Amino acid sequence: MKVIFIFNLAYKTPFFYELVDKLYKSGIDVVVFDFISSKKYLPDTKQIQSLNPFFGAKLILRIKYVRRLFIPFINKQTIAKNFGKTDIVNIHYVHIDYLQYVRKIKKKVATLIVTFWGSDFLRANDATRLKYIPMLNECDKITMVKGIQNEFKKKYNDFDHKIKTSFFGLSQLDLIRKVDFNSIEKFKKEQSLKGGVIFITIGYNASPAQQHLWLIDKLNNLEYELKIKIHLLVPLSYGGDEIYIKQIIENLEKSTIKYTCFTKYLNEEDLASLRVISNITLNIQKTDAFSGSISEYIVAKNIVLVGDWLPYEIYDDWDVKIFKAKLDDYEKKMIDIIQNYKYYYKKIEGNSKKVYSKLSWDTILPQWEKLYQDK
Repeated sequence: MKVIFIFNLAYKTPFFYELVDKLYKSGIDVVVFDFISSKKYLPDTKQIQSLNPFFGAKLILRIKYVRRLFIPFINKQTIAKNFGKTDIVNIHYVHIDYLQYVRKIKKKVATLIVTFWGSDFLRANDATRLKYIPMLNECDKITMVKGIQNEFKKKYNDFDHKIKTSFFGLSQLDLIRKVDFNSIEKFKKEQSLKGGVIFITIGYNASPAQQHLWLIDKLNNLEYELKIKIHLLVPLSYGGDEIYIKQIIENLEKSTIKYTCFTKYLNEEDLASLRVISNITLNIQKTDAFSGSISEYIVAKNIVLVGDWLPYEIYDDWDVKIFKAKLDDYEKKMIDIIQNYKYYYKKIEGNSKKVYSKLSWDTILPQWEKLYQDK
């Protein structure tokens, strides 16, 4: 069995690469093709190479204003030469540029699977969703997290029998469980963080969709007695742009709240320490399907307060306690949690073990293997 992923390698999402690596190490033949830039990723070498299905293809891909015209041809030649009748092809994160290849792929392989990540469906307009229909007709299975399945079914009436639930495993969960006192003290010293406060994380990347500015404004309204008890942690090391990051920092500087922004890359161990140091996580991003970062904060024993419009019902299914509020009520709920931190902390007892049992790779990898093995 060979599993071929179609994926935009410009996305540096670690969850996807972990899946590829885990499958490869389990003995499955795996390759990743990027049909946006005509490149491939090989898990044995962890290298990205330009596709070269015919003489001169690599040279063409180096010519800035010419390569875009040739990319579809290079991709189709790659399908013809590299895709076989026993192969399983899994499109990860749906892009309209893939639509032109779907029929050709389907004719060549045993199984075609389409995996939605969330924003590729939730943030797509109606015109784009219509364009997805031929691809959904051709594919054999459609996978997504449970959080977007209801919305998906409202838009499409004919594909219920193809839908499967899929999650990424999270290697970071194992690192979080290994964080000890020495790790925490080392990280605090490096980041000049002092104890004796409630650490509150706002957002988990620098995307404007996280609505940092709204949260900062509401936190700045806190009474002085509460402000001196908190320290904001603001992860900004990926997503967003320099202009938005500058806005966030300027707003924080104008506030009277202690804060630390993380604009530089954190290695996995430091990221695990950051999750564990945090006590409360606030998340009001505009749309989402499921968040690995939120799950990491839950395993790190954070009290999590999210916007009630986010489709995080899966935590209810898992009997995991997170707190939700409408935007109009969010500030009031946030204040209540800060004021009554110990009360709310008791409410989340058991969350960490429950989420770990659902999202560790020991649980998740067999689910992906079954997806590829089942007809």
